[in-house]
Amino acid sequence: PSGVGNFGTTGRNLCRGPAQANVDLSVVKFFPLTETQKIEFRSEFFNAFNNVNFINPVSIVSSKNFGQIVRTSTGPRVIQFALKYSF
Repeated sequence: PSGVGNFGTTGRNLCRGPAQANVDLSVVKFFPLTETQKIEFRSEFFNAFNNVNFINPVSIVSSKNFGQIVRTSTGPRVIQFALKYSF
């Protein structure tokens, strides 16, 4: 079916978007206190290298933004720390 917004009889994946890169990283250190007790320190990095990942271009022909990249698909770098006491 060929209608508005279709690309005729071309195959799938004709239009390709920008590449995506994302690295999540976690570092954990255990500190033993006694034989049965320990403290765990954890740091987690989401999007560790702060890569900007763009979404695919707008593919709706009738849109004023047709063919443009208007947003990103991932958020900024997020770092979180945690401290856990186990007994």
